[in-house]
Amino acid sequence: LLVWRDAQLPKPAIMHWRTTTQDEVDFVVEQPDGRLLAIECKSGEFRRDIDKYQRLRKRLGLERNRFIICATDITTEQATGLTAMYDLTFVNLSSLKPHLATLV
Repeated sequence: LLVWRDAQLPKPAIMHWRTTTQDEVDFVVEQPDGRLLAIECKSGEFRRDIDKYQRLRKRLGLERNRFIICATDITTEQATGLTAMYDLTFVNLSSLKPHLATLV
């Protein structure tokens, strides 16, 4: 994420976001044009939290492709299937950078 950020001119801000009910997103990126990008990193089981992330995406007013769940334990095919099923974008470590490149 930092390598991607450092390649952008001007550089976007990277923050952490937590609600008063303790729901949180690992990284919220504010791009220079004001658009937000949320990235939640998960290892292990994460499916029980999908509804929470869909609510957070709506609360932040983000399009599906701008709320990313980076799950380290899924294949690219699984990420594609999960993205088709939910209003979130799922990636793994190898597909995160290419997805970020589509959002610049």
